[in-house]
This record gives sequence, structure tokens and C-alpha cells, in this order.
Amino acid sequence: RLLLECSYEAVESAGIPKESLAGRDVGVFVGGNFADYELHNVRDVETIPMYQATGCAPSLQSNRISYYFDFRGPSFT
Repeated sequence: RLLLECSYEAVESAGIPKESLAGRDVGVFVGGNFADYELHNVRDVETIPMYQATGCAPSLQSNRISYYFDFRGPSFT
């Protein structure tokens, strides 16, 4: 969530309306890392949150930004 907020603020601070970027070839490149929060959630298999795989996977960080803004370029984490 924090990465998405920072991305939104970056676009906003640049003075670019987010609607003008939707559907365009905009690439998202993110340096990600494994989070302690994810390790905490998978300690007990019986209590893993339903959206653990998609909500906490570091590999999906750039994809979440691309999806929100409707970017059509490359998306790599």
C-alpha cells in the first residue's frame, strides 16, 4: 500500500493527471525485498490470511501499480 501511495504522489507531484497515463505504454520497475510481515503470516498454516499470496508477494509490487494506473508497459519487480 505504501508503494502505491508513493507512486500516486509522484505522479501527482509531477503535475500529470493520472487519467492521461491510463492505457499508455508506461513501465514500472521496482526494487523489492522479502518482508518480515509475510514471514509472520506463514508461521501457522491454519491461520494464513486468504489473500496472503497476492497481497504480500514482493514480486507483485510493480503489478499492483500498473493495474491501479492501467499502465500497459513492462512491469518488473
